[in-house]
Amino acid sequence: MLLAVLPSSPAIAIASSVGGEWAGWRVSYSPAGELQRVPERFLEATAIAYGQIPAGFEELTSEAIDDDSSLSRRVVRIPPQDGCSCEDLIATVEHHELSLASLVQAPGVWSLDEEVKADSIWRVRCAFDGLGGPWPRAMRGALPATATRTRVELLFDAAAGRLVDEPLTVWQERQWDEGTSLEVRSASGGRSGLDAAWVSAAIGMSCWAEAAAAVGAAAAEESELHLSLPGGITVVGSPGCLEVLHQRTDKDGVACGDASSVRREFSSQGALSGLQRS
Repeated sequence: MLLAVLPSSPAIAIASSVGGEWAGWRVSYSPAGELQRVPERFLEATAIAYGQIPAGFEELTSEAIDDDSSLSRRVVRIPPQDGCSCEDLIATVEHHELSLASLVQAPGVWSLDEEVKADSIWRVRCAFDGLGGPWPRAMRGALPATATRTRVELLFDAAAGRLVDEPLTVWQERQWDEGTSLEVRSASGGRSGLDAAWVSAAIGMSCWAEAAAAVGAAAAEESELHLSLPGGITVVGSPGCLEVLHQRTDKDGVACGDASSVRREFSSQGALSGLQRS
């Protein structure tokens, strides 16, 4: 079933997986599907020596809709060097304002596109309800979650039909508050006032990309964009067209219906998006 083939009016109801307080894991992959672990500059020397390099970053994301025209997003990224017992974690704080003019949505899926260069380079952002692949291990003492979602962000060269040579990012997140309530010291790179035990409870799950089977794979033909990633994500592209799919699963890793997808067709006039869900 094809839904919402044109950008939605920002005045309509926004998808349930937009807004509120989210906590989860941010993981990056190369355009060939190779896991890009946390850079060594964020790690202690002993962790590097013993090969204890995390697959991704813990992140806390606060979202609010501003005047039905933009999505205000604050991202608090926790580097791993402080350990699990710190009561005042170091954090990087970022603020983003995303226009909702290009919002396309349907139940369970939404997307925001942005042309970042005049030469057909697009930043593509998608979000899907639920988690895919084998579910990560639940953490003891996890805060109750009102929702889960999977997000994907990438740069796509619409003329060439391939990913731009920079990491593709995937998030798995739990919503622990439908409002925005998290207080964080705003100085980026300094102490945040957040306790490590609380952050772990808010995230509530281990990083799915740490699993031995969590390996991405690209198509054998270099001229073909077909990338399969852990977490149930598939990216398929060709000149003028891009499709991002997500296969939602239950706690046992069994597929829940057909995959949801966001399909875009690009032209000199911009991007036309269609959403498909089971």
